[in-house]
Formats: sequence, structure tokens, C-alpha cells
Amino acid sequence: MKVAAVRTRGTLFLRYLGAATALLISAWLLLSYEGLKTTAQDRARGWNIYESPSHPTLYMVAYLAFGLALPFFSAWLMRPADTGDDAEKTSTCTLWRSYSFRLVLSFAFALVAVFILAFLEMALLDAGVI
Repeated sequence: MKVAAVRTRGTLFLRYLGAATALLISAWLLLSYEGLKTTAQDRARGWNIYESPSHPTLYMVAYLAFGLALPFFSAWLMRPADTGDDAEKTSTCTLWRSYSFRLVLSFAFALVAVFILAFLEMALLDAGVI
């Protein structure tokens, strides 16, 4: 019985770690999409500040598709472990079992991660580190 509980906690930790990693990758992909979109708009205006890839539209679609798909995967990974019938009676457990709640939470955390990554990038650029 104790081995099963340890296995459940270990896999739960790995699933949450995978969900957090997926959200960070999603945030990075969404920032990459925005950067590539800005570069393409600048090139359309005649500014050649940054190099763009050979097929920027393909990259933009890929960044956006994977950036928006990863929160769905993260919400699936965050499903709670089956702990028995007693846990199903509480309202927080019922809410946490809802995929739509976890999906909204995943997108909210992805947006927060986007703002944190953008802030860190701007701070490091201003400090002269990058």
C-alpha cells in the first residue's frame, strides 16, 4: 500500500513538472511568434533590422499552433490522481477534476509566463547582459 502511494506521488510530481514545462515552452513559442510577426511587419515597412527565416509564415504558424496546443496538453497532465470516493465529495476536488477549469488555468498561467519571460528579457537587455 505504501509503495503505491509513493508511486502515485512520484508520478503526480512528474506530471505537474511536465505541465509546468509545457506552459513555459508554450510561453516561449508565443513570444517567438510575436517577435517574428513584428520582424515581418518591419520588413514590410522597409526596415531590415533583424534577419528573418526563409519562410517566416511557416514558422509563425508553427509557433502559434504549438504555443496554443501545449496548454491543452498541460491541462490534461494536471488531472488529479484517483484517491477514492471521499475526495469526489468536496467542491474543490470536483472543480479540479473539470478539464475546462484546468484548461482555463493553463492558459492563464501561460499568459503569466509570457509576461514574466518578456519582462526578464527586457530587464536583461536593459542591463546589458544580453
